[in-house]
Order: sequence, then C-alpha cells, then structure tokens
Amino acid sequence: MATDFKARISTEKYKNEIIVIFDFTKLTGNDFISMLKISEEYIVTEKDLLIIFDVTSATVFGEVLEEAKKFAKIIKNYRRKSALLGVIGAKKILLQSILFFSGGLHSRAMAFDAKEDALNWLVKPL
Repeated sequence: MATDFKARISTEKYKNEIIVIFDFTKLTGNDFISMLKISEEYIVTEKDLLIIFDVTSATVFGEVLEEAKKFAKIIKNYRRKSALLGVIGAKKILLQSILFFSGGLHSRAMAFDAKEDALNWLVKPL
C-alpha cells in the first residue's frame, strides 16, 4: 500500500505565524527519502518558512542520511527557521553533521524535545 506523503504536511497558526509541519515520524529508508522529496517540492515554492520537522522514531542512516544532507542544503534559503522534534541521542550528532555539511546556520535550526518549545522558538525574531 502506497503512503500519501502529502498528507503528512500540515500547517498550524501559532501566535499569528504560520508554521509548516512535516511529519517524518516512524519513516525509514525509501519512505523517508520519498517524504524528503515531497517536502522539498513544497518548500521550494515558498520563502521565509517557519518549519517543524517531526522525526520521532524515524531511522536516518546510510543513503537516507546522504539524502537528508542534500535536502538541508537545498532548503536552507527557503526557510526562516526550522525546528526538529524527536532528535535524541545519536540523532543529535547526525543533525549536527547535516547542518555542518549543508552550510546551515545553527541559529536557524534547532532540535527540541517538546512541540510547544519548538513553536515558541520559531516565532521569536532572529
């Protein structure tokens, strides 16, 4: 059965800002890569986005990690800030790797344990 990856993209209004949420929860391998591609298609049609990537219980290694690095490089100029949920343990090291290789600005991408914390950080000015 095919997954509707577009259904994993939603928006939420928070303190008069629109936050775009990309749900990568529990995705692995080719499904994760497919979601990256759908997310990229969405993001590059916009500018100045506030984004949450929820990667809770997702698996990122090997080819998926390489694709995530490419993705981060492509989208960096389309987002104002991005927050990641579900980035714990070894995933935090992977996130730092992705940000480093993508040339991402650390002040514009952060990992959070709680969605509320991510939302509050996203709506604060740079």
